[in-house]
Amino acid sequence: MGHSWEILRCLAADRGALRARLAAAAAAGLNFEERREQCKVLLPFITAQLRVEEETLLCRALEIENCRVSAMAALEEHELIGVMVDRANHSAHGEQLEARLRVLLDLVDAHTMRGEKNLVQPFRLQLSVAEREEMGMRYRQVKDRNELTPIFQLPIRESVFQGQSGRLGYVIAWLLGVPVWLLLLVFVIRGH
Repeated sequence: MGHSWEILRCLAADRGALRARLAAAAAAGLNFEERREQCKVLLPFITAQLRVEEETLLCRALEIENCRVSAMAALEEHELIGVMVDRANHSAHGEQLEARLRVLLDLVDAHTMRGEKNLVQPFRLQLSVAEREEMGMRYRQVKDRNELTPIFQLPIRESVFQGQSGRLGYVIAWLLGVPVWLLLLVFVIRGH
């Protein structure tokens, strides 16, 4: 099993979290205001996640000859996803927003499947575990700079919250560098 910071594991976890949140926002049965509230938080994080992928994974993929075209295609898909994020942000009513979120979800799913086939597999074959771990650390730095931590948690930070309870867990998380505002958010959500 790879290290917790290995780029492909980090990316898979974040993409899974993104997909789940997007699917929930696109689900039938939400009223316009509920859906719009979810989008206020979710859509900026989609854009930030795209930046993180571009600055880490795709930047490196452009350097690898047999990954270059796939990386360029992924960048084009990022642009299309960005357009749909913008359109979702400017939806006039609930049905329009739901439809745009469904299209966005389809784009994200297709992008993820193509990325798994055309980029992730070649990275496993061509880059050593040490190189992928180094990329994972860079991924974390870029992610923290883009403030993605409220939605997307890397595995090591998740274990801090799952393995500890009460005040000691929050103190340990704070000592490990988890921002205070994030700890407050977790406290409010968990209720303890």
